[in-house]
Amino acid sequence: EFIFRFSQLALVFALTHLILAFQLTPGALGIYELGAVGIYRIIGIGADKALAFTLMIRFTDLIGVSVAVFLVIRFGLLRFRSEKKE
Repeated sequence: EFIFRFSQLALVFALTHLILAFQLTPGALGIYELGAVGIYRIIGIGADKALAFTLMIRFTDLIGVSVAVFLVIRFGLLRFRSEKKE
């Protein structure tokens, strides 16, 4: 439904990464969400859709981190334990 110009997408990309550069809380919790909703509002997305999109991004980040932690625990620590016994 939304068709954006390249300049709008570049603005979103640049400003969201700027927010992440100045995070004051672990993982920029709260700061990123508020800033991203504000940025999406600048380019014309309603607050409800902007918040939903921002939370979906956070949820996919959480899934990726969870998978990575599982793989490190499952395979990385097992290898470390076997090297330690030898």
